[in-house]
Amino acid sequence: MGQIKKIGLIELGKPYFALTSALSPGSPAWVSRIVDVIVEKDYCSDDPLDDVRRAMTIRSDDLVFMTAVESYRFGSSGPFTYFLSAGVEGTGKHAGRTINIGLFYDGQLSVNALVELVKVVTEAKCGTLMDMGLNITGTVTDAVAVGSTGIADRTIYAGTGTQIGSLAARIVSQELREALRGQRAP
Repeated sequence: MGQIKKIGLIELGKPYFALTSALSPGSPAWVSRIVDVIVEKDYCSDDPLDDVRRAMTIRSDDLVFMTAVESYRFGSSGPFTYFLSAGVEGTGKHAGRTINIGLFYDGQLSVNALVELVKVVTEAKCGTLMDMGLNITGTVTDAVAVGSTGIADRTIYAGTGTQIGSLAARIVSQELREALRGQRAP
């Protein structure tokens, strides 16, 4: 059902060591470009990555997100570069309801800190959705990616009790609110 409508390419400007649940790459990996795959709202596939590979050549440093949302937010705030696309309309069984978040830190973090950032991003997303009265914590097709420009050889923390984690949570909350402005929940 449905098909790929268009593909957008967003250069991150530098490579980031990333952990991700996105379609590609297999995590962890160095990424430097986001591939924003826009599909029809009724898109449903047993192998979406294969569908993307038939539409384009995926580089080893590509971070592939898929959604039916035709707009996204991309920018920077402090030491972070972010990408966010969000849709909450639809049944949840298809691509109409997808929240994709990429958050990339300019600096070295430990793998432990990257895992903490996955937690921070997820909690900020869930909390924001609940604060907005949507009564959902996410969608069945959500993906997240976090990364840093280097891997520290010592443990660094990035939970919400740190400056890094606190800023990350604020960015996700603010950008998600903006992305969902005017959308109606299921």
